Amino acid sequence: FWAMSQGNFFEAAVLVNEMVAIGCELDVVIYNSLIDGLCKMGELDFAREMQVLMVEKGVDPDVFTYTSLIQGLCDAGLLDQAMRLMEEMKAKGIAPNSVTYTTL
Repeated sequence: FWAMSQGNFFEAAVLVNEMVAIGCELDVVIYNSLIDGLCKMGELDFAREMQVLMVEKGVDPDVFTYTSLIQGLCDAGLLDQAMRLMEEMKAKGIAPNSVTYTTL
C-alpha cells in the first residue's frame, strides 16, 4: 500500500474500506501489509485491531503477521508484550522463524 509507505494510515484505511464495500476479500498478504505498515508507523493499537479483524473475517494470521506485531512492540520498548505475543503465536501452532527470534 503506497499510502501506508507515505505514512498516511487514514488514506490506506479508506482504500481498505472501499475494497471491502465492493466485495473484495482481503487475504493474508493484504492484512500483513497493513499490519506491518501500521507497526512501522507506531500505530500498534490499530495493528492489533487489524489482526482481530482478519481473524473475524476468517483469515488466519501467519508468522509474518506475528513477527510484524512483535517488531512493533519491541520498537516501542514493550518487550513483555512482545514475549507474550510470541507465546500466543506458539500456542496457536505458528512456529517462530529466525526473523522472529532476531527481532526479540
